[in-house]
Amino acid sequence: MLRDPTGLAIWCKRLAWLWLATEGILALSCIGEIYILGGLGSPPGTAEAIEDAADISALASLPYMLAYIVCGILVARWIHRINRNAHHWSDKMTVGPKWNVGWFFVPFANLWMPFAGIRQTRGATIDSENPDSVPVPDWMRLWWGFWLASTLLGNLTFRLSVAAKTPESLIAVDWLYVLSLVLDVPLTILLCRLLADISTLQSQRTAREADMSGAETSPPA
Repeated sequence: MLRDPTGLAIWCKRLAWLWLATEGILALSCIGEIYILGGLGSPPGTAEAIEDAADISALASLPYMLAYIVCGILVARWIHRINRNAHHWSDKMTVGPKWNVGWFFVPFANLWMPFAGIRQTRGATIDSENPDSVPVPDWMRLWWGFWLASTLLGNLTFRLSVAAKTPESLIAVDWLYVLSLVLDVPLTILLCRLLADISTLQSQRTAREADMSGAETSPPA
């Protein structure tokens, strides 16, 4: 059964921008912590000031993580929906709806398979007979590159944050959070383009098929 992904895509875009806004707040708190730790050429603050800065950063990370999780869930639902729609149109699909989401959680395979499923979904929406022949736009490859870079940097940042104890290591982790924001701005822009692109393609195809079906079933004048 076909389901229009447009409404879900709109909510995904809203949550993506909300997530980016919370990440901006987190990055600002990290810059403040860097300053207090003496990482911007300033004298290190008192132990109390350093503790307060760490508490602020920890507090800022809560809405960031919440927005990230909710946005991720919605985007996963959107990927599942568009893939299922593509299967309705094409029997050439090799990645199913559940696995198009599931591949994100499989080590090493998550470097390519989720993108392969989304690429095939877009191709099947345009050409159901030969989805793999549909060219992949450069911006779509760029989106996936930013996603991989952001994910790898996020994993590195988390691992280093667990072991960070000295002011120098804390400053390094804070700068990585700031760098994450730099990557996630174009990532969010390209994600929104992806959401709009495939949702529009599927909505247009559904509308065309509905018009054709109506024309075929309507009695002659």
